[in-house]
Amino acid sequence: MGGLIWPLVDLLNAGLLSDKVCYAIACRTGLQLGRGAPTRSYLGWNVDVYVSLPAPERNYTGDFLDAFIQVPFVLAEGKTVREAGQAYLDRSVEIKRLYDANLDRWPNVDFYSMAVENNIKGFEVLGDAEARIS
Repeated sequence: MGGLIWPLVDLLNAGLLSDKVCYAIACRTGLQLGRGAPTRSYLGWNVDVYVSLPAPERNYTGDFLDAFIQVPFVLAEGKTVREAGQAYLDRSVEIKRLYDANLDRWPNVDFYSMAVENNIKGFEVLGDAEARIS
């Protein structure tokens, strides 16, 4: 707290998330909010989440968005929180493999490969992994 960006939800108003499925693309929220909020399920990160910028050689932003959007797409299909989290991880692994295969061709890909790996390792599903939103 005290920075320029104030959270919409923190432990003070976490009751808003009571019995909800929460997906937060937000740095380190899994460490406290994910464990302290009364959610039914929480999908998020326990590390700083990397995002990206487009570059001349590759639209990295599109790749990261494609991975992040897997969670709401899979949940909207009626699948479980576990399946949604796995879809995010599977897509991220595919992207990392693509990046690693192009280390000698794309000048910024080494950073983005590291960023995707960080996001994979720091992602977690907490609470009821069998929950569904529909």
